[in-house]
Amino acid sequence: MNMRQMSSDKDLDLQHLYLMIARDLHDEIGQELTTIKLMANQASISSDLALIQSYADKISKSIDITQASFRKLLTQIKHPNSQTSYSIDDIHSLIKKWQTINNVCVLWSIEGAFDQLNTTYLHTLYHLIQESLTNISRHANAKTVHINLVCTHSFISLQINDDGIGFKHQDTFKKGFGLSGMTERVQELNGQISCTSDHGTRIDIVFTL
Repeated sequence: MNMRQMSSDKDLDLQHLYLMIARDLHDEIGQELTTIKLMANQASISSDLALIQSYADKISKSIDITQASFRKLLTQIKHPNSQTSYSIDDIHSLIKKWQTINNVCVLWSIEGAFDQLNTTYLHTLYHLIQESLTNISRHANAKTVHINLVCTHSFISLQINDDGIGFKHQDTFKKGFGLSGMTERVQELNGQISCTSDHGTRIDIVFTL
């Protein structure tokens, strides 16, 4: 391998690292900032001191999570080959926390042998669900969210739909609802993603194993 090829491969590795960090900043820290904004808005219109204290506690916890996310990203910069591992329990916790904070009913089903799944898929699934929920809290004004995640020996299927306001044009969704980052994550694992909006928004993702 000549020096030019080595330099080109190094540039590609750096581009991949920058993309990964940018997406994680958007997904993880973006979600916590959305939570902080929501809690602050709720506290500002409440006259119940106990409720205001509850919002303040949640804001404090979100700030702690944000700081932890920054530390994790710094570790990724220092050690590019490192990757945070996620489990199905982490996905359950993510959904429960989002449901509690946003006061939205989430009905979810997770089925399959995820303990035998490559950690890269679990990492991607965690962030896809995280980004979808962040988009719903920012834009959808939904009352109910359905999440269905299935893993078989031949495929993984993830379906997320809400009863929110939806969107009128695909371009609006791509620009304002964060589909591009989700699409990049799915395509990196040779998966397929589709989105429809009819009395809410529905996202379907499939990975062939």
